[in-house]
Amino acid sequence: MKRMITILLLTCTLLTVFSSCGNKPDSNPNSNINPTIPDGTIPPNIPDEEFEKTMVAVSVPAATETVKAKDGTVLFEYTYQHISLVLHRPNVADKIILDFLRRVDSTSTSAAEAEAAARAAYNGSQNWIPYQCHITYSPMRIDHKVLSFFGNNIVYTGATHPERTCVSANYDMSTGNVLTLSAILADGKKTDSIKALVLEELSQMAEGDYLYEDYTKTVDERFEADPATDEAWYFSQTGLCFFFAPYQIAPYASGVVTVEIPFNRLSGLIREKYMPKARTESKGSVLFSTFNNISLDQFTNIAEFITDSNGSMFMAYTEGHVQDLRLSINDKAGSYTVFAMYSLSSTDGIMLQTTNEMLEKMSVSYKSGNEIVSNPLVR
Repeated sequence: MKRMITILLLTCTLLTVFSSCGNKPDSNPNSNINPTIPDGTIPPNIPDEEFEKTMVAVSVPAATETVKAKDGTVLFEYTYQHISLVLHRPNVADKIILDFLRRVDSTSTSAAEAEAAARAAYNGSQNWIPYQCHITYSPMRIDHKVLSFFGNNIVYTGATHPERTCVSANYDMSTGNVLTLSAILADGKKTDSIKALVLEELSQMAEGDYLYEDYTKTVDERFEADPATDEAWYFSQTGLCFFFAPYQIAPYASGVVTVEIPFNRLSGLIREKYMPKARTESKGSVLFSTFNNISLDQFTNIAEFITDSNGSMFMAYTEGHVQDLRLSINDKAGSYTVFAMYSLSSTDGIMLQTTNEMLEKMSVSYKSGNEIVSNPLVR
């Protein structure tokens, strides 16, 4: 398992350096997509004022490996993610990708242990339930300032319920640096103000015995720790979210407890560079077509989402302008987002290469006007 992930890291790093500029691919659907500028080089980093006009998108398709017994029974399932990033700053993209894949790679030990436990425990029973290790990061915010992920590392080894660990990763899109709580605060003394907002939100949940009686002590301990190491938070499109894993401040049945502080309550508490930019209203709908039924000449930029390099090719696009586009999947690993884009205009396209089976599991959501539209990708 460890060797497989290491090879994946090297392959994806090289691939995304060449795909991060997001230019138009060759119109031949059988060609290798290599969006570089005409002389074949990777475009250099561009000035901030121009950078904010470029396409930004992230793709984190999941792959699942299965291990079977000699009789064909599935003993173990392992789900992990690839990553590619459309970003007109290749060095920054590469830095983010390497860190993200390092995080994925860090789960290979627990996956190997779960696989070994499955091999040892399997006794040929028809009631066998496969052991599992699923890590799935969903992009929660992507724009020209921040890329934030939140997800789960779920390990099942025959217990009453799976062991669930929350995971997050946050990046500065101008530098590629990992963001901790201290990195986003306006100054190091704002943790008390943030904690007060978190406790205010949690107090409303506590009214219905939703939380443990001593939950405030856990929150105090959380914010007394070094904010330079705190990664148990993420940015959503609407605010700053703090999360608490099962058993931290509530029973397992309550799931992950998440508190979101809206951006309008964070003025002066977090650095202005991480506050979202005001956006003009968009209006449009997302359309879907087979690759051969649409002319690529209408697109200036194309982002890729590939789940299977042997799959069929499709295009998603709009004749208007939509924001915060998401492609999500619902499968045995759960429900999670596998592609996210800051905005999609009439000159932008998304090329999907996948199987019909995967398409049936996918849904699309986006913001059009003041409405969030959500539909199955194929209807």
